[in-house]
Amino acid sequence: MLSVIIPTLERTTPLKRLLDSLSRQTALPGEIIIIDENNDDRTLPIRREFDKILPLKHAQIETVSISAAKNRGVALSSGELLFFCDDDAWLPTDFVEETLQFFFRFPETSILSLPVVDPSKEIHTAGGKEGPAPLTLKNARKLSTGSGLVFRRESLISLGLFDEDLGVGSTFESSEDLDIVLRAISRGMNVVHWEGTCVYHADPLRNYDEVSRKRAYRYNRGFGACVRKHLLEGNREIIFEFLAEASKNLLNSVLYIPINYEKAAYNYFSFLGKVNGFFSYSPGGNAVTKGR
Repeated sequence: MLSVIIPTLERTTPLKRLLDSLSRQTALPGEIIIIDENNDDRTLPIRREFDKILPLKHAQIETVSISAAKNRGVALSSGELLFFCDDDAWLPTDFVEETLQFFFRFPETSILSLPVVDPSKEIHTAGGKEGPAPLTLKNARKLSTGSGLVFRRESLISLGLFDEDLGVGSTFESSEDLDIVLRAISRGMNVVHWEGTCVYHADPLRNYDEVSRKRAYRYNRGFGACVRKHLLEGNREIIFEFLAEASKNLLNSVLYIPINYEKAAYNYFSFLGKVNGFFSYSPGGNAVTKGR
């Protein structure tokens, strides 16, 4: 059985679109668990609209943290397979059916990484319907993202769930997904990327404005913290990806100044975020902030 876990905060119209896409599946999931981080009942009308056609569960939590919300969803779930979906994503009609068939065909898989696609843009293929491609410490950053991960329940629990120091709403506001993928790979679990289906999500980088720059800083700060965490745990391969990205950001922050100042600034904030997160991280400090 597939459990779909949806942490949600301050998004109602996107949540309705997601539930509508779930209602149109060729095979319904076993349960859909909405982890509500709002401090009011704004999701209630949407839940009432779909609770007769979808196997909905609902839980409200006080902590505004996507990692805490995901972990709460695991505790409430009963499926052998766990899919964590952003509340502003939506799914093609074959998503559940294709995912279930994949795990039936490849029962040794611990984590499945699916492409997250902006439907208004071309899909970059890195796998194919013919079979999965393994994720490694070198390609995990490129081929895995939170809304495209499906876990075998026993594998996720054995990893200790999501690190609540990482992820939106936490001390370091991203990379809880990359962190758990890297932990799985380091333990020798079978983590694969496959493009037999996908998750739809609008590309947040529409332009290089101030909002995008601030987001880039926060998210890259999370990446820097994740890299430092794994470096301290003995995973040295991830540092090379980190240095390559940081160097590219720094170089682009200079090269784009005469061409596109906004893009130059975006790269500079990305660089600063990576460096700050890397040097700010220390194990065990879990301070949760309010808001995403």
